[in-house]
Amino acid sequence: MQPIYDNLEYLFGHEEGSLEESLVGISDIEIEALTYIRGRTLPQQYIIIDEAQNLTKHEIKTIITRVGEESKIVLIGDTEQIDPPYLTADNNGLSYIV
Repeated sequence: MQPIYDNLEYLFGHEEGSLEESLVGISDIEIEALTYIRGRTLPQQYIIIDEAQNLTKHEIKTIITRVGEESKIVLIGDTEQIDPPYLTADNNGLSYIV
């Protein structure tokens, strides 16, 4: 999850290591691994899924079916930058959901 922290540091304009000091007391930002999404419902949330091109159609379905009432979900990805060898520009989760 280091890329997420790197982007937050960039957005907040802080140098490495000082992000934690800036985010102390901010409870509105949560970073979760997809491993723990099963069984959850996420109401009234703004959800950002980055690197969605590296997910399978089953993983994307698992994520979007957890979105609760009054939530928004944003899927970010680039089908030209797929990492898993078993996914292509046609069968990855991002293309599937689009």
